[in-house]
Amino acid sequence: LLALALAAADRSSAPYSGALAGVALRLDDGRCFFGGVAESAAYNPSLGPMQAALIALHHGGGRFSQIEAAALVEAESGPRPHRSAASRLLAAVTSPTIDLDWALASTKA
Repeated sequence: LLALALAAADRSSAPYSGALAGVALRLDDGRCFFGGVAESAAYNPSLGPMQAALIALHHGGGRFSQIEAAALVEAESGPRPHRSAASRLLAAVTSPTIDLDWALASTKA
């Protein structure tokens, strides 16, 4: 799952903050969904990696109740603001709460 989160981080776009990150979610049926940071020129309406992964899950026909595992990878260089927000958002949509695996990695972006 961390490898998928790293792939999502590699596809992130964070030209203003440099805060590259990706999230991967695994469902109880084995399907995985992932998403990366999508930063806007206005900065404020940017999407975090958990938001992007949850949107992908929804559009892929998954349900939040199916999430059994989640992972976040943040770039080891640059700021790392996503862990807290990703954990809170995951807790808001899962019951029982799923722990968020977290790692720092070197990204290609």
